[in-house]
Amino acid sequence: MEERIRHQQEFAYFPVELAPAFRFVQLNRQKQLEKEKVQIGDVKIETIPLYYPGGAYGYRIPHKGKTIVFATDAEYKDHSGDALKLYID
Repeated sequence: MEERIRHQQEFAYFPVELAPAFRFVQLNRQKQLEKEKVQIGDVKIETIPLYYPGGAYGYRIPHKGKTIVFATDAEYKDHSGDALKLYID
């Protein structure tokens, strides 16, 4: 995956120099049911496993008093408040 993303960002396809800004971090696939935290500079990225065939992760990125959440490809079977609390928090 890393090779493909780096290739896609080559100047011939994407004429903005971003390659040095990339840092690839392999999440621990053995702990797929657990949250992980990854520190990149002064930014802490928190992961959460999402329910999806084949696995997927959501990412919570708090920084300087703001937070963004990126969580796609999830299939929530139970839409009750109790079942979704983990994801909403």
